[in-house]
Amino acid sequence: MSEYRVWITVPNLPFIRETEWEPFIECLETRHDEDLGPVLSWDGDKALVIASLETEDEASAARRVVDAVAEALRHAGLGDRYPDGVEVERIDEREPVTA
Repeated sequence: MSEYRVWITVPNLPFIRETEWEPFIECLETRHDEDLGPVLSWDGDKALVIASLETEDEASAARRVVDAVAEALRHAGLGDRYPDGVEVERIDEREPVTA
């Protein structure tokens, strides 16, 4: 197993609409905080979910995070939104550089 970082964009979820994105991130954190450690950011009017997890491969990492994001959107009453972009990166296992 390897560790992967996944970026998922959700269109039309701008930062100024706190009443929409706060319930979404609360659902995501409540249901998946320990296994994904999700972070929410923005790129214009697109919300950007960043998560990391250990899994077998990139496809499994993407599937698990997309499923978690879609589930959180539904539970937050945002079922008309959906993830529209996915990037997956294997986290390099090199030792950190120390000064």
